Amino acid sequence: MPTLALSPQRVTLTSTDPTCRPFPVNGLPVPFGALPGEAEVVDEIVELRRQKLSLGGIAASLDERGIPTRFGRRWSKPQVRRILRRVDPALAVPLDPYTPPDPEMAHLTYRERERVRLRRRRAHHHRTPARP
Repeated sequence: MPTLALSPQRVTLTSTDPTCRPFPVNGLPVPFGALPGEAEVVDEIVELRRQKLSLGGIAASLDERGIPTRFGRRWSKPQVRRILRRVDPALAVPLDPYTPPDPEMAHLTYRERERVRLRRRRAHHHRTPARP
């Protein structure tokens, strides 16, 4: 049974099992969450994302609570995004930053709303002033 020792500088894993290590095995890295104690962190990341927390907010939350990365460093947005993308790709998509006040646009996706806004901007830009 491997032991996981956490320190502020580095996470070290002592085991006689060669497959249980955070370094590349057969050229492929062991994904975060595969080692003992990491699955709980992955579950926490997924739960925070389902509460609509941003990637940076999740990283900051993990840092504030003293949950280290595999190597004892601070969390970053790309790390959180990679973990979410592996668990559920839909969770890695950026949150919709805009909630429209226009009820006609409320049912549209973010991309569709951006298209409508762009069309409106272009239409406004190409208007010619009325001549007397």
